[in-house]
Amino acid sequence: MSRWYQVFDDERVNVVTRVAARRHAAGAACLGVLTGIGVFAVVTGAVSLLPIAVVLIGLWGWAGSALLRQWSTLRAQVWCVKFSDREVVGYDYRRRRIRIDWVDARCVDVGKAGLAVTSVSDLKLEVPVSFPDYTELCHAILEHAEFYEIPVFVDGRRLSEMSASTLFPFLAEFQKPAR
Repeated sequence: MSRWYQVFDDERVNVVTRVAARRHAAGAACLGVLTGIGVFAVVTGAVSLLPIAVVLIGLWGWAGSALLRQWSTLRAQVWCVKFSDREVVGYDYRRRRIRIDWVDARCVDVGKAGLAVTSVSDLKLEVPVSFPDYTELCHAILEHAEFYEIPVFVDGRRLSEMSASTLFPFLAEFQKPAR
């Protein structure tokens, strides 16, 4: 078993994620109440079935896809990350454990929303930018990625293919004009 030598956790991230999940669940419950009202209106004969059915099917389709997208994003974000020389482990808001061995990691992607470690089996561990020790955590993950020769991406583009001026556009103003 690996010895943990770095642990990053923040209960605040867990609380914020749980509140967002509850808010989305409340929205789904409101849509359920709206569906009940629509069905009641059809049964009492106040409204025709066709327009209510079209509206409700459209709302359920839109809300279902939005909820699925939001909840999959929320589930992937972690509030606790542990590193060892062998693996990285994160815990999501349901306290579910996401474990990725460094030798099974496919890539590390740093983006505007946060950092993601993806395994060869498409298991994804995401750390949001709002994580308090995000910078220190990124450095630790990138050091491990370099050690295990895991490809690093920045906003979906391979880091090795990017130039410094692409990464840091503000450096262009310090360059001397070519003669």
